[in-house]
Amino acid sequence: MAKLDEWIAEAPAWLAELDARLHKKGGEDVWIPYHQVARAFPDREPHPAFFDHPKLDGTALLQWAAEKGWVVESITEGIPKSLENMPPVRFIKKKPQTAA
Repeated sequence: MAKLDEWIAEAPAWLAELDARLHKKGGEDVWIPYHQVARAFPDREPHPAFFDHPKLDGTALLQWAAEKGWVVESITEGIPKSLENMPPVRFIKKKPQTAA
């Protein structure tokens, strides 16, 4: 439980850093390491393969990303085997819809 408490306590700082990085990059295709995104959106469970890292709360991430205008996906192709259990997370800024 101590790790969970730590992850939850640190999440706002990680989220602020993530938000700042994405804001700085603007509409670019941005890749962020899984463990950094998981620290901003920690699940209540540890990662099943790496107990020192939280599992990513995908629901919270997707909700936050939608509110901020980002599309989010895991990068699964072309990554090293060592990252298969913790693939980078890709953020793409949604294009504003134009009136027809």
